[in-house]
Formats: sequence, structure tokens, C-alpha cells
Amino acid sequence: MKKLKVGTIGLSYNHRKNFFGLIAEKVAYSKVLDLVSPYRVLMRSPSLKKLFAHPVMKNIHFAPFQRKVDIFHFFNALSLSKTPWITTFETSLPRWGMDKFGMKTITSDSCKGIVAMSGCAKSIMLKRVEKEFPEYLQKISEKLTVIHPSQSSNLDSWEEKGISINDTLVFTLIGNDFFRKGGAETLRVFDRLILEGANVQLRIISNLKFNDYASQTSQVDQELALKIISTHRTQISHYQNIPNSEVLQLLKTTHIGLLPTYADTYGYSVLEYQSQGCPVISTNIRALPEINDNKKGWLIEVPKDQDGEGLYRQNEDRKALSGIIEARLEKIILDIISDPSIIALKGEKALQGLKEKNDPVKNGEAYLAIYEKALDRH
Repeated sequence: MKKLKVGTIGLSYNHRKNFFGLIAEKVAYSKVLDLVSPYRVLMRSPSLKKLFAHPVMKNIHFAPFQRKVDIFHFFNALSLSKTPWITTFETSLPRWGMDKFGMKTITSDSCKGIVAMSGCAKSIMLKRVEKEFPEYLQKISEKLTVIHPSQSSNLDSWEEKGISINDTLVFTLIGNDFFRKGGAETLRVFDRLILEGANVQLRIISNLKFNDYASQTSQVDQELALKIISTHRTQISHYQNIPNSEVLQLLKTTHIGLLPTYADTYGYSVLEYQSQGCPVISTNIRALPEINDNKKGWLIEVPKDQDGEGLYRQNEDRKALSGIIEARLEKIILDIISDPSIIALKGEKALQGLKEKNDPVKNGEAYLAIYEKALDRH
């Protein structure tokens, strides 16, 4: 059987986690150029990006004469091409905000499907369309489906980790947007626990980036974080720019993954933790309750808006959010220390849970069905 040719304009981590390369035996994915490609190259320069960044240009595909592929598949982007296309998105479409141009593009004959990467994203999309452009709601509803990001289990069972719950309990936090991911709260909790004599270890895999949109932190916060890390060198380890193979090895010898985040559209690191049998402590924002719960991990309930976003935009809300994350994270860790047997039980369920929504084989088949339907190849 001849492979379907699927083109896309990017090969980012988002593309790879969601669809790129999922069905290698039946689909040939490739990166393609379009008339906007030179602009995207220019936007790699931080200085040019500040001057010329445009939300529509960043998230549009235009190749009026190109027919080198059977179908296009994008992430967060829309296409003006006559070639059939679909797009996977993380919050809503258009990425630049609801407008008539975007609605007409999504409901055009060329757009064969829009795929929300979570039930939360689907809900947000439909609510926004119904509120702002109700005349397009039915057509968009018909094109909309949910396919979660994919993640294979790296272990068959928790026992394969080869670690004991009777030894030092190891926690790991991954993420370059360290403070948005709840890094400051995590460090303050571990600072107290270590000073109180807790037999715990914290691993941080991050460049400790600050000044993100959610935590509004500064270099002062980074310096405070580095001070705590340096104070507890034997129990807090900091890794930067390490290869994925080393990350996976660190996760294999980790008891519990951490994502006490202020803001995440999905939480890919949760899937990576779970693939190595690590139950996860996370907040309950956006899509996180769809992939983590109190059976296979721990959820920190925080104040949220109607879209499932944590309340962080106002200073008072952000301080309250931080306080809740820190207090509940510490309570959960203390409970784990008092009864570590729960780690293996939840770790096993975390491994099995990946098969429910994030199985690469099932997700690949779901995308293949969309491609074939779009091209009338049933």
C-alpha cells in the first residue's frame, strides 16, 4: 500500500508529541516550505521577533501552488491552501484570537478536521465560538474531535524501576519555565523538609528561566532559588541541558514526579513521568485532571476560571495561588513520607493509565482515519 504523504510546516516538540511519525508504516510525514517560511526564519532572531512578530503570520500556512503532499497537518496553525488540511490545537483556534477570517478558514472545504489535544481544549473552543461566532458553531462542531498527545510506557511494571520505597524518596521536577512550573514553591517546601531531617532528595532538570507570563518572577527569584539549591547540595541536584537518555534514566530512579504548575495547556512532563512509573503531584488546571488524578497520582486543587486556567493574572490571585500550591504540596509530601507504600500502588496505575488516552497505536489509527476520510480513501 502506498504511503500517504502528510506535510507540515514545523517539527517542534508539539508536532512530535501529537502526530509526527506516529504511523510511519502507513504515512510519510515531511516538513514543507510555503510562502511564509522566510518570515518564520527571520523570527528566529530575538531582535527581529520583537519588531516584526505578528500572531497571524506566525500561525498561517500559505502555499497556493503546492501539491507535493496528499494532506497537510499543522499544530495551532491554519492554512489558506486548497490542498486538504487538518490542524491539532492546544487551546482554541485561531491561535491569534477569534475573528471572522479565522472562522471562514476553519469552515472552508479545505479544512478537513480540527483536533483538540484535550477535552479541555475542545470545551474552550466550542464555548468561544458559541459566544463570538454562533453561526459557525455547527460546522466547527462537526469537524472537531479530541486526540490526546501520545506516550509509550518505558516500563512494563513499577517493579522494573528497581528502587525501594524504604530508601531516600526521590522527587523530580522538569521544566525550563521553572517558576511557572511551581519551582519556587517546590524549593521552599524541600528547604523546610530537609532542615527538619526528612529523608528526601529533589532533582531539578531546568535552566531556571524566570519572568514567564504566569509567575511574573525576576532574577531575584532565580538567585533565591540558586541559594536554596547550593545550601542543600547533597539533597538537591540541579541539571541543565542534559540529553533525553539521561533524563529518562533519572526518571527511572525517581519515586515521584512534580508539576505543581501555575499554567500549562497540557503537561507533557506528566506523561514522561508516568512512562517511567512515577506517580505525579500536579495542580488540577486545564487538561491535567484528564491525565492525572488521585488514583494514579495526587491533584492539588487550586482556584480556576471557567476555562480551567489557574488564577494568576492579578497580584493578589497569584500570591494566593502560590500559597495554596506550597501548602498542599507540603501536606502531600508529608503524607507520602508517613506511608511510602502508596508510591508503588500509584506508580503501577500511572503506567497503566497511559494506555487509556495516550497510546501511540490507538492515536495513530485515529489520525489515519481522519486522513483517509479527508481524502475519501475508505
